[in-house]
Amino acid sequence: SWYKGQQDIEARGSLSLKDVRLTRELQKDLSFSLLASKKNYHLCADNANEFAEWRLALLASIDAANVRKTTKSESRQALDGNFAAPAEGENDDFDEGDDVDAENSDSRFLAVLQQTRDGGRAAPVRSGYLWKRGRVRTGWKHRWCVLTSKSLSYFKSPTAAAAAGILMLRDVKVATIEDGTESRDCCFELISGSRTYTLSATDSDDLTLWLNDLRTVITQAGGKPGMDMGAASWSGWLEKKGTVNTNLAKRFFRLFPRVMAYYKDEGAQEPLGVIQLSDVSTVGPLGTSPVGIEIVTPRRTFELFCPDSSVAEMLTSTLLTVVMESHSQMETHQIHKFDVQKIVRGGVQKPRSLIINLHSKTIGQALPGGHTKYTNSIVNELLQVSLSLEDPRLAKLSFVSGQYLYQFTSSYARFQCTRILRSLCPPPPSQPKEIPLSELQIPNGLPCESVRVMCATWNLGGNSPPEDMTGWLPPNLEADVIAIGLQESNYNGQDSEKALYTHLENTIGSTYIRVASEALWEIRIIVFVSRHLATQIGNVESCTIATGIANVLGNKGGSVVSFTLRDTHLVFVNCHLAARVENIAARNANAADIVGGAKLGRKSMDITAEADYCFWMGDLNYRVEMPWEPAVACVKSNDLAELRKHDQFPRARENGQMLHNFWEPQCNFSPTYRWL
Repeated sequence: SWYKGQQDIEARGSLSLKDVRLTRELQKDLSFSLLASKKNYHLCADNANEFAEWRLALLASIDAANVRKTTKSESRQALDGNFAAPAEGENDDFDEGDDVDAENSDSRFLAVLQQTRDGGRAAPVRSGYLWKRGRVRTGWKHRWCVLTSKSLSYFKSPTAAAAAGILMLRDVKVATIEDGTESRDCCFELISGSRTYTLSATDSDDLTLWLNDLRTVITQAGGKPGMDMGAASWSGWLEKKGTVNTNLAKRFFRLFPRVMAYYKDEGAQEPLGVIQLSDVSTVGPLGTSPVGIEIVTPRRTFELFCPDSSVAEMLTSTLLTVVMESHSQMETHQIHKFDVQKIVRGGVQKPRSLIINLHSKTIGQALPGGHTKYTNSIVNELLQVSLSLEDPRLAKLSFVSGQYLYQFTSSYARFQCTRILRSLCPPPPSQPKEIPLSELQIPNGLPCESVRVMCATWNLGGNSPPEDMTGWLPPNLEADVIAIGLQESNYNGQDSEKALYTHLENTIGSTYIRVASEALWEIRIIVFVSRHLATQIGNVESCTIATGIANVLGNKGGSVVSFTLRDTHLVFVNCHLAARVENIAARNANAADIVGGAKLGRKSMDITAEADYCFWMGDLNYRVEMPWEPAVACVKSNDLAELRKHDQFPRARENGQMLHNFWEPQCNFSPTYRWL
């Protein structure tokens, strides 16, 4: 395909490479032609290197696009640089005896292409298929690997024009892995300063050839192919069991400063496998056995069984000391684990573990007892770390893909996690700071300022608001954003609704403008902002969610408004939930339906996760659950503390039944409903 410019999305034209012939124009050094059935195309490269790379890549792609195999003469001409289409009238059929293996031909094309990329200096030493996986992307992938005198490159296929990755071999160490430890056999590791790859050969003979060639290349490049382990601080026989191979195997172990290696017998020089101590997150006694030790890494869990409990206690203590020293000496390989509660839709809590890998600078989630899968790059995808002052265990992590709310086990755990995350992030123009929820932080380098938000809610009981509303909305408000929620507001028809907006605008004054409004039957929300912020408002959206009978009727439900103030996302919810003292479950369900049904911004996320700040108000209908006479006595004696003990709303939130971790100011006034 060809485009007018590099940034264009639509191609100006394209050519299927099936049944296309490539010829070289002898009159021009950097030109070649593509001969198709209906059209011929003449192309010219900018320089000799581009000419060679384009031509070889086209040869490989044309060969892959055609079902037929390549003849020996064509392959030889292609590699010699003399590939030409048959002359007019020449027989284009192929004899059965002239066929060669297509994969072998592809390998030769790739070898020449790799040699061209290395400037003709690095001829392939070995090439072939290997299974590969890394520590970040832990799934096995079948890759065509090419080993040269300086590097190991891997491609999606032998005919791929560009390498999917390359590993320079000078500072790489080679370590074998005992069969049964991984989900595949014939495995070995290539360990560099920044990454570790696990590779699997097709069989033991192929493994031996790859290991010999790799060690030879690394030695010739000036490196040391073996692990520089240092002096062993402990050695002895242990029984080993892994997460993949669950059979007990007796192995001879040696504990070095950075690794714990295990061998088939005491005199063996080459280990069957190693445990990288810098990757170890947990070392401790195995609960099911007094002589067992559990060693946990991001990808594997090892269970070791000692001869007796005294050896197990001594080895556990020694391992902990060595692991801590390894972490301090190799800080870039540390793995940090934090147990958290993930707050999801409707305030529901789900137990998770946050795994921070400083080696790859990634953060991932793990299910209880599940496998860790890294999902986010801290450097490239983490946008902001927000902390709550009201709950010292609560933090929100904002990524490119979305926002996630976590509750840590303690304030110190939150401090440790956020300190690590911020140390890995590039320093922003202004560091994140802890702020009250009533104030908003303006990120991304713009001047930070406090923004005052006022929320006002009123159930009008089927009436119109009074002419004088200054007792509710006093003049000269010191608020930048005013969100007004009305329930049972008896306004029907466009003219009446317009009269309501005019009445509110006259009450709060001309220094504010209305940016959004939404109504579900008589449940209305109107949001005003100060005029000096009007030009900084964007992405205004609104919606309604009915939770009445059959989730269709709008007598109960919510109206939602969403917008961005500079780069901060604000959401305002006005709701009217199910009535009656006994309908706590219905009210909780109404709130969950509103959270799940409001689709604003990213449709796959609920509003509490999507928003930087979500303000929830309305007639929630939660009651003081106590007999009438004692409740009246508390009101008359102004014993508000006793009334708050029986308030259904905070109990529902604290139990995680709805709007968990929302913050509410303390109610310092008497109940406003019902008869008194």
